[in-house]
Amino acid sequence: MGIARLMSLLAAGILFCSSLIGTAASAQVVDPNRFKGDPDTYKAYKAAQTYPSVFKAVFCYCGCDKDGNHTSLLDCFRNEHGSSCGICKAEAILTGNMKANGSDVGAISKSIDSSFGRSYRGAPSPAFQAYKARTKSNWM
Repeated sequence: MGIARLMSLLAAGILFCSSLIGTAASAQVVDPNRFKGDPDTYKAYKAAQTYPSVFKAVFCYCGCDKDGNHTSLLDCFRNEHGSSCGICKAEAILTGNMKANGSDVGAISKSIDSSFGRSYRGAPSPAFQAYKARTKSNWM
């Protein structure tokens, strides 16, 4: 087997594995079709399903990190929490719209931080502290 063929197989394997990672994460999101009767909720869950890696990198400021073991916006859409929380839905719709328009994760996180960060109340959770350290966010 030649080097070119070996490199081709390796590249195909990497692409296949990375597609599985995205599929596995999006499979953990509640099916958006359950919320067809509520356009905002449907749009929020659809965005989480479409961009799970982006949602995993964005923090949710509704406070769910304090009592729901949530560490990212993606966690809000792995169950029905996101369907009844206005902050989660608004963050999700903004995240989805920005990603669809070509924004990178850094710009999306910065926008979420500045738009929703002030709604975060109480003592920072370990998840919040880890997010701030990881992103070096200093808005608060």
